[in-house]
Order: sequence, then structure tokens, then C-alpha cells
Amino acid sequence: MPISAGKIETPSANVLFLRDLLTVEEAAERLNPTPKTVRKLCLSRRLTAIRVQRSWRIPLAALDEFLLERLILRV
Repeated sequence: MPISAGKIETPSANVLFLRDLLTVEEAAERLNPTPKTVRKLCLSRRLTAIRVQRSWRIPLAALDEFLLERLILRV
């Protein structure tokens, strides 16, 4: 059955949020702690992440959010 043009939807913001996923090791390279620390951040839910079987995937947008929340502005 062909799909009509009316049924095709644009991706929602949530789908775009999950587009670029990083592994724990890739996130650790960007943040500079050990991968174990990144896993702890995921487990404590301080860093938004997705559990895929036994591994974590961190959206790039969530990593940016995490860093922006901890940004100390110059006075």
C-alpha cells in the first residue's frame, strides 16, 4: 500500500534530539573525565542518556546542555 503525501510527517524535536548519539568513551573524550565518571553521571541522571542493552548512549544535545548548565559566567 503506497504512502500518501498526507501521512508523511516531519520529525519531532524529540527525534532530532536523539539524532547524534555518543558512546561513553566519546563523551569522556569531550568532557575529559574517565569513562567510569561519565557512566556514574548517566546512572545518577545528571547527564541525560539512553540505555541500549548494557551500554549507554549520550545525545550530543544532552552533552551540550550538561555543559551549559555548569557554565560559570564572568562577572
